[in-house]
Amino acid sequence: MGDIRNSDLLESTDSIEPNTLGLEVFSDKSTAEIIKLTREHSSPNGSVKIKFQLTNIGNTNDPVNIAFDYLEALWIGERLSKHCKKTASETKSLSYYEVYVVFSMWPSDLEGWARELIQLTIDLELWSEDCPDGYDIYDPITKAEGLSEVEDNILNGSSKICLPELADCFIANYIHGTLYHEEEAYWNERFPTWPHGFWKSALSRDVGYDLYTSTNSQGAWIVMSSKDKVEDLLLQYGGFSEKGRKLYSAEYLQLNDESPFLVSDRNSVYAPAQQVEDALKCWRGCLQDQKRKSETDNDQHLDAWQNFSWRMTEHGQAVVASHNNVHFVVFCSSTNSLRPEQLQDILAKIENSADRLRQLVGLPPSSPCNWDSINEEDFEELCYDVIRRMGIFDERTIRKHGKTRSRDGGRDIEIWSRPRIGKPSIKWIFQCKYLSTSRSLGAGRIDMSDVVEQYGAGGFGVMTNSVIDSTLYDRMDAIATRRNLEIMTFSKLELERFITHRRDLLLRYFKHD
Repeated sequence: MGDIRNSDLLESTDSIEPNTLGLEVFSDKSTAEIIKLTREHSSPNGSVKIKFQLTNIGNTNDPVNIAFDYLEALWIGERLSKHCKKTASETKSLSYYEVYVVFSMWPSDLEGWARELIQLTIDLELWSEDCPDGYDIYDPITKAEGLSEVEDNILNGSSKICLPELADCFIANYIHGTLYHEEEAYWNERFPTWPHGFWKSALSRDVGYDLYTSTNSQGAWIVMSSKDKVEDLLLQYGGFSEKGRKLYSAEYLQLNDESPFLVSDRNSVYAPAQQVEDALKCWRGCLQDQKRKSETDNDQHLDAWQNFSWRMTEHGQAVVASHNNVHFVVFCSSTNSLRPEQLQDILAKIENSADRLRQLVGLPPSSPCNWDSINEEDFEELCYDVIRRMGIFDERTIRKHGKTRSRDGGRDIEIWSRPRIGKPSIKWIFQCKYLSTSRSLGAGRIDMSDVVEQYGAGGFGVMTNSVIDSTLYDRMDAIATRRNLEIMTFSKLELERFITHRRDLLLRYFKHD
């Protein structure tokens, strides 16, 4: 098994900024030379970027070896952070076999920073000349003790970790790998939540309450805090912007034996009941305090999903099921969203939620969006504004490629998602299709596979002012499954729902009598 924190890195999706420095460039240099090099390669925001390759990823089947890569990266980051006012890290994959941790650091003590880099290059055996005066010669025992100290700090929480997201990558691979090397009873005693697929995040020390993350392919959290903390957590570590983190109350519904779903006044998604159940079992079996556990052992209400408090983000990328002060957060993909034709079928079966569901499928008495009043150029501009405001993308990275019908290579709009715990940012490509509202958008009008391959995208989206034919849904689902892609679709129904709640977009793009 490869790196369980980066198992989806199958092709080149990231790039490393040109001014990023490898640790080897600091070897054999004096403090003055390192200070000069640091200043020359500083970003406009004052940071310097340093890369460290995770050499075991793609080259080993043992997660323990991959864990060592992350431990060494963390050891490097923690040492340099002592001389910085701020430090951050992210994982960048140039290919399946070439993955780096890129540190962004804001040195506050350049002299101490330079001296630490000299000693670090010596300890990493990058120094080709004799060890300079005033520094310790390379000693494998001293290095091993340093790594062991960082490992103990991660697992036992002896002090705060500067790069907790990186520590989480170590924890996941370490715990998974040691499963094969230790006695089962001892291992289960050390890591009781792991058989449920969860571990205690190193971020717990930063946020001030217990946070457990999981190996679920989409991602899941157990958050043991007050209800109002969840939105802040989504903003800081969930990949959402200030607007995108907002949670809306949702109703849990199920028709006969069909899959349960959640309905808010913004969207509708299939309820991630299995993921929530897995998290609930972990909490019950390992995390619930004994007094509370004895009171709720026979509480059947915990098994009735309707009795949970449900919330979700506007587009359903995050769903939260809450019970008292424990919250189960599940991250979902666009495939969890109910399509307009599915919602229409639900409307035919139930009437008690008909008003809310009619709004979701775009069936109010009259649509506020007069699509005949805009043209193709207006539509692409509208799509640009919608994507920019969705709350899950980094607005600074958005690019609109040319005008309608220009040679944009199938990339009308390009943007990067925001990273979250255990999931790096990915490139998204959107195609915008303006049609007569009497027509539907079929598979023949969308070029997905070639565009994704050509531009190394990890996500693909389609936006149209018409309805989407089932042939296109089926084709996109098949390609997404085969290529491990994320997909997103916005027909006129989803667009109308989004625009209705943003009056400035309605007034800007649509003419009204």
